[in-house]
Amino acid sequence: MSCFSETPMQSLNNHSFFHTLEAPGASGLVVFTKPGCGACRHVKALLLALAPDIPAPLYELNVEESPGVAAELDVFHLPAMFLFRDGALWGELHAEARRESLLAAIEAAWRSV
Repeated sequence: MSCFSETPMQSLNNHSFFHTLEAPGASGLVVFTKPGCGACRHVKALLLALAPDIPAPLYELNVEESPGVAAELDVFHLPAMFLFRDGALWGELHAEARRESLLAAIEAAWRSV
């Protein structure tokens, strides 16, 4: 597997989120974060380290700058991860914030889509 993007993690906002991820054939893993969230920094660092092994582009959305998307997707806790495949929302991804757990959850979700 390899990351589809040349940039390890691209930023999205209220304006670019659905345009980017709901385009025909678009796929990606989005992590919802906010500044000052230690768990968010930890998961983001894990995802960046795993980027070469993740079969989709990685995106980040700062909920303080773009609360509209978080509200529309009912993001309740941070960090939150959502998988999009072929222009559609697959769902929220749940995994322990450990390298092996994250990669296993991503791979399992990707295969089930």
